[in-house]
Amino acid sequence: MVPPLRERIAEDPEELNDLLTYTVEKIVGKPSLKLVAMVRKTILNQLGLNYAWPGNVRELAQCVRRLLLKRTYTGKPACPSGKGLHAELAIHNDQGYLSAQEALKAYCRLLYDKHGTLGAVARITRLDRRTVKKYIHS
Repeated sequence: MVPPLRERIAEDPEELNDLLTYTVEKIVGKPSLKLVAMVRKTILNQLGLNYAWPGNVRELAQCVRRLLLKRTYTGKPACPSGKGLHAELAIHNDQGYLSAQEALKAYCRLLYDKHGTLGAVARITRLDRRTVKKYIHS
């Protein structure tokens, strides 16, 4: 199994450059070191080197597309407490106000972060793919 993108970048920051070079060339149709440099600089300024990349390489590709078109990308929001989804669930559960909808939404998000596709989450949860998408992107 391939480690998550955030781990790969943490172990070898050059991995980000390699992926950006490949992705920019795939989108633009030719190599462009100038665009790669612009995308990398914008990612570092807007998201930081320690961004979690919860959508892994798919999210990175989406980020590059947005940066090439709009010069901005906000990324996927972290949990409000900043402690991660597991901790966020525990906090809500301990405080007694975790609804079934919130639990299902968080569980779908955890699975999506781990497996990276709506289809995988739908198979695991036995939910319709559209339902999974609603929970993950709401």
